[in-house]
Amino acid sequence: MKTGRDKRIAEEIRREVSQILHFEMSDPRVSGASVTGVKVSPDLRLARVYYAMPGNEDRKAAAAAGLKKSEGYVRHLLTERIDMKFSPQIEFFYDESFEIDAKIQKIFSELPPTPTDAEEN
Repeated sequence: MKTGRDKRIAEEIRREVSQILHFEMSDPRVSGASVTGVKVSPDLRLARVYYAMPGNEDRKAAAAAGLKKSEGYVRHLLTERIDMKFSPQIEFFYDESFEIDAKIQKIFSELPPTPTDAEEN
């Protein structure tokens, strides 16, 4: 039976990791990254942190490398801030949903108007 505890823990981790990235990380590669979501495993031992990074592919690759290198540091800070029996292993994943949404919107904007759309305007 799920009690929603995993969702509450995921939200707390999202909030804390966001604070860490914005205010405590000194690595310039990760500046501008924003946490979009967190999914935790059912046993709460693994947290997948999804992030978005504006910019070109080189900047995104640098951010991925910077976040990979900082996983231990972020886990250490989370251990101090969140009272849990086990400190979850942190993994960072790039969130492509914003890029996919932008591509879909571009495709829709390039479509010719349908007859019903022309009649409404």
